[in-house]
Amino acid sequence: MNFDTLKPMKTSKLTLKPIGQIRVKCEQNRYWAELEPQYRPGLNGLEAFSHALLLWWSGGDMPEGDPGHVVSHPPYPQAGAQGTFATRSPRRPNPIAVTIVRIKKVDARTGIVEITSVDARNGSWLLDIKPYIPANERVLNAKTADWMASFPDHWEEPRPAEISRADDAGA
Repeated sequence: MNFDTLKPMKTSKLTLKPIGQIRVKCEQNRYWAELEPQYRPGLNGLEAFSHALLLWWSGGDMPEGDPGHVVSHPPYPQAGAQGTFATRSPRRPNPIAVTIVRIKKVDARTGIVEITSVDARNGSWLLDIKPYIPANERVLNAKTADWMASFPDHWEEPRPAEISRADDAGA
């Protein structure tokens, strides 16, 4: 691809169609993705994987996103103001979130993918599911911002509820 000849985008709108919803019942420790009937055949073969990436809309009551929100204030005192693209804040121009989840069970007939936990709100629009492939997704010796120095190398499963709530506040 020759990047010198790329033309500017002519459209300012992009249409995404949710493939389903994420369901969360914290008090029952139940989490699942529920696909619309026309997308259920796409689940065939997913049961061979232990993990998947869920892409979902974190905008909640902001279906158009928040185009002007480019600075975030993570809920960690050491973070200070950060560019939105250096955070996982749900307030962003296109509030697309990605979460790696452990798959418990896949039922293509009902369109249900049971998972161990997810940091989404109940009813969040599910945009896509991709299998987790370690050769593609794992990064050894990744660098993070200094304000994240106290974060662990990885979260135990299920992810601590207090961390999920903190992310909702704008991390």
